[in-house]
Amino acid sequence: MPKAGKNIATIKEQKPHEFKKSSRPQFTSDFKSEKSIVQVIATSQTPDYEEGQPWAGAKIRKGSGSGFIITHEDKKYIVTNAHVVENSTMIRVRLANDSKKYDATRKIVSYQCDLALLEVSDPEFNKLAEPVELGEMVNYKQPIVLAGFPLGGSEISVASGVVERIEVDEYEMSHMDLLQVMVSAPINPGNSGGPIFSEDYRVVGVAFQGYGRPGLEYMIPIPIIKHFLQETFSGKPYEGFPILPIEVQVFENEDLKKAYHLQPGQSGVRIVKVQNEFSDTFNKLKSDDILLEIDGLKISGEGTVDIPGIGKRVDFNHVTHMKFVNDPDNNTVKLKVLRHNTESKEPQILDVIVKMDYIPLQYSKVPPAEHDKMPTYFVNSGISYMPLTRNYLEGRGSDLEECFLIEENDYLANVSKKFLDEQIVVINEILDCPETQSYDYNVNAIVAEINGKKIRNIRDVVTAIESNKDEFNTIITTAKNVIVVKNMKKERNEELLKLYHIPSDRSIDLMDSPYAPGLGLESPVKPSQQLKSNSSSLSSLTSPASLFKTPSEVSPSPLPKLSRKIDESEREDKDEAIDEKLINELAPMFKGRQTFLNKIAQLEERYKEEASSDADYVDFSIPENESPENERDEMEAKADEDEEMEEAAEIEEAKEVNEVDEAAEAKEVAALEAQKEKAAKLLEAQKVQQAKLVEAKLIAEKDTPPTHKYETRSSAKRQALQLFGKRKTEESEEQIVSAKRSKVF
Repeated sequence: MPKAGKNIATIKEQKPHEFKKSSRPQFTSDFKSEKSIVQVIATSQTPDYEEGQPWAGAKIRKGSGSGFIITHEDKKYIVTNAHVVENSTMIRVRLANDSKKYDATRKIVSYQCDLALLEVSDPEFNKLAEPVELGEMVNYKQPIVLAGFPLGGSEISVASGVVERIEVDEYEMSHMDLLQVMVSAPINPGNSGGPIFSEDYRVVGVAFQGYGRPGLEYMIPIPIIKHFLQETFSGKPYEGFPILPIEVQVFENEDLKKAYHLQPGQSGVRIVKVQNEFSDTFNKLKSDDILLEIDGLKISGEGTVDIPGIGKRVDFNHVTHMKFVNDPDNNTVKLKVLRHNTESKEPQILDVIVKMDYIPLQYSKVPPAEHDKMPTYFVNSGISYMPLTRNYLEGRGSDLEECFLIEENDYLANVSKKFLDEQIVVINEILDCPETQSYDYNVNAIVAEINGKKIRNIRDVVTAIESNKDEFNTIITTAKNVIVVKNMKKERNEELLKLYHIPSDRSIDLMDSPYAPGLGLESPVKPSQQLKSNSSSLSSLTSPASLFKTPSEVSPSPLPKLSRKIDESEREDKDEAIDEKLINELAPMFKGRQTFLNKIAQLEERYKEEASSDADYVDFSIPENESPENERDEMEAKADEDEEMEEAAEIEEAKEVNEVDEAAEAKEVAALEAQKEKAAKLLEAQKVQQAKLVEAKLIAEKDTPPTHKYETRSSAKRQALQLFGKRKTEESEEQIVSAKRSKVF
């Protein structure tokens, strides 16, 4: 016991342990800028473009990324990646090493450069958050620090690395080439949108994409970030990064240089094509021009320039990207161009100033990828139609992207518009039913004509089908394939939609936008009518169908039938014109009857004149019972009798003439009816023959061996081959072949 007591006393007398002061943080996860870094948690609804079912509900997904705090005019914002908040319905953020989440909203999103700016209204968050300082462009081999929340972890993760490469290359989100930096720090899902710091803890980049292999991770560098923020806070509409709409050829071959009279020491790239005739570039540059310099920077034969403070061998288009469409002080580039004189053929050096007024894909028939909206579609008589978009090209229509159109001298995805409302419309799905039997190979076909109407956009499809009162709908593709399908009545359409669980025959944006045929922009595109881009995508033909909009918020009424009223009015006018024409043609057949009526009219006129004469007659004759009077009476009676006999003879003569003419008329009418009956039989025979030909063609296609119909391939691949001339179609409207893609700027 004493021993035990001694031990207790000893323990009580021991002093508490004193921790030595250390430079280490209190918690191992503490980070100097942790109050400047946030985790972004987003719930989104993503449409599915892979299965060809645009009516299917969007898939609800929940994911997370990273972001950081900046300040502008004493207000705090969050910078993150656009793809982190794409199609989002709910966004919440939380500061690093904090459990409380705050609701956030999107101020602006640029899918072009994959950056987004968020706002948080909660005063508590804005009080706790600390903004970062933006740094300068990084250098090769410069050390960097990556911070964020990889794989959705709840604690902040920090990794280090160095800058490995600086180049202009593709941004996966927009498929546009912009300046990017390859780093050795590991960027994983969840790091997206997170800051990359320099050694002095200033932000020099934003983590945004990788290729799943060590050393192949990329960040958005500070020049792109600052351009995005400067335009966002400019108070003007956000446009994005402009570009010269030209296609160029590298100019490294020495013989090619001699052919174009390049002198020793000169280098550049040859302009193959100026793509958009409504831009200032089209008015200033020409095919076969050689671009030698841009803003005083010499262009190499590969199309690169050395930019102080950025890097060597940087694509010359980076110079154009740093311009602003809406800034008159910074929206031009100065080019030095070698051009051959038209008359003398001698080379001459020109200084050309070009206004940067073109955003990539601004006038493309295939618009930029759509975001934050559901797909546009229309289903009728078992066939589903969609406007071709980048989303569709990246999904079910992927085989169409690499196809080159000879007549357009461009790839399908780059063909320019001629009208503001112009679209490429494709058949994205053919519902299996008796009416559409054997037509499945037309999936992915481009629609050229429906019921005799040229198709310029998805609304033309709606009009051409809904205004058709014939028994069949006839669809002709650009490859000259003909689809003849029964024009289903409303009840049959609804039955088919119900069978395939399709909630509506058209997308919301085709329901809530009033439509009247012929009100579209019919004139060619003019510079004053340029399409304007916004933070998500360029303005489209149809109003975006918001992901937040429920069916109850949208008018369910079908499209007005104004087109049919107009057609009926025109038809009545046409029928009246035909009737008048027919009467004029048949007028000679009524000649006898008209002669008879004319004669009767003459007699009636004569009776009227005589009656009038008798009323005005004054009798100055001799008294009654005198012989002259009797004599006169006899003479008058005789004259009246003669006159009556003459009139009776004239009437009898007229009757005879009328009978003869009526007989001739009846004969001519009978002959005309016989001719009409014969023509009707001939027309019917022609229709039967045409129907037999169509039926024979369909049977022939049905019996075609699989090697010709490409049945062993996927439907998308099969249609791509059929569409672009690889099925031996003799009457192809467009000669389309596969070709190696040339570099397009």
